[in-house]
Amino acid sequence: MYYRKEKIVYVELLGLGLVNWLVYQYSASRTGLMIGTFAVVVNMILKLFRNREGVLKWIMFGMAAGMIFFFSFSFLLPAMYNGDWGSHHWVSVLNRALTGRIQHGKTVFLSDPISLFCNSNGLSAFLDNSYMFLLMKYGMIVTVMICSIYVLAVKSMMLRKDVYGIYVVSIFVIY
Repeated sequence: MYYRKEKIVYVELLGLGLVNWLVYQYSASRTGLMIGTFAVVVNMILKLFRNREGVLKWIMFGMAAGMIFFFSFSFLLPAMYNGDWGSHHWVSVLNRALTGRIQHGKTVFLSDPISLFCNSNGLSAFLDNSYMFLLMKYGMIVTVMICSIYVLAVKSMMLRKDVYGIYVVSIFVIY
């Protein structure tokens, strides 16, 4: 989708959405389905508004803000989770929707120390959140370096008005 950004037609995007759904049916990967759907929908929106610079500016800002939102919530949600599975608090409801992933993050936060460089002991629990894994396994220094690379890349793309580049980076950040 990125390489054919100017030439891609709506039928191809709908076909990609259908292929994404079929892959989900046989793999049961909700994350893959969500990120694939996000990619197709955002690509359709970008195609629809590609000649409107003001709208594209707002889309770029929205995607950049969304990246910060998803990244920060990777760390904040486990810290905010109170451990009550049956609670009606929005973090508990989200934890149930994500099949306990926030609770796993909380478990790792409580059992493993956060280090500056590297946790040589390994992690005490399975952790599938890539940012939490990066922080807990490789330390704060590496996590800050990776985040800085994302920020610098997005800043450069915003200065060049590369909305499709921000779109691709946002897929990586969210996934």
